Amino acid sequence: MCSIHGTLKVIFKLGGKLGKDGDSSRYIGGFVKVAHILYEQWGMMMIKSYVEEYGYKNWEDIYIYVQSGTTLKELLTDSDAWELFHVDELSSELELWVVIHGDSGFNRGNDTGDIGDDEYTEDDTGSDGEDDVDLEELDYDEDDLLFDANVDMTVEFHGIEDSMPHVSHALEVSTQVEQQVLGSDDESLSEGELMEKLNLPLVKKRCTKCKVVGHNKKTCPEDPQAKARQTQAKEKKKKQLRRRKGALQSVVCVEEASLNVNQSVPTLALVQNACDTDFEFWEDATKMADMYSQRDATLQEEKSTTCHPRSA
Repeated sequence: MCSIHGTLKVIFKLGGKLGKDGDSSRYIGGFVKVAHILYEQWGMMMIKSYVEEYGYKNWEDIYIYVQSGTTLKELLTDSDAWELFHVDELSSELELWVVIHGDSGFNRGNDTGDIGDDEYTEDDTGSDGEDDVDLEELDYDEDDLLFDANVDMTVEFHGIEDSMPHVSHALEVSTQVEQQVLGSDDESLSEGELMEKLNLPLVKKRCTKCKVVGHNKKTCPEDPQAKARQTQAKEKKKKQLRRRKGALQSVVCVEEASLNVNQSVPTLALVQNACDTDFEFWEDATKMADMYSQRDATLQEEKSTTCHPRSA
């Protein structure tokens, strides 16, 4: 049942999550990779080599599924992979879903069989079947919804064929509208205004890491909010270092002044005053207090010996 020349076209879906679409399962978010594998090389070893090539190597959390109707089949061994070729409905194109179960809330447990409708449920930790999920932690955001609604994934792999006249017509209309907008006598439009006038989705910039493992607006270096948080963290660290340096310098300067007048200074109180009740640097300040206390004790001992020499 393989494709021409003894190869099988395998579509890997990675970086997304499992979801429900009515009675059937669906794969939400992520990205797609395509591989052509020889029939005689087919097996779990070959599948895992491609998955690792795409950046997924922690096999304790990685599960691979193939969809058959409304049922998901988990691939664990070579036998599971070869059983797919005995299915009559199997075509020359196979789609594999790669899921990180630590992120999706699923647990494999001891069940290695098919996941049917009765066994596949959403996380029921909330009341009435609602999930206590922080939506900000999900990678599938508004941009991904716009992408799924406006982008045809088959165009990337099959090209725009003659059997798709509506696609070519849409491209012609889009080109004409863009030329009319750019050729008008109005002032130049910003990127957002141009997207609004062309009725196209405004896609945020994605870094190289996001293209591989999916966008996370909390860690993406290209996300404006992430940049602002990083800048605030750097400024806070610089401020703390300046305060620490100033506090310790104050202690040293006052202690050196006390040496010039040959006086003993209440070092612990001085350290408290220099640190301005900021106990974040208390450990370093306490070490200096101990050091100067030992020095004062040595000076007092020397003074006592000088004033009261031992009798011969």
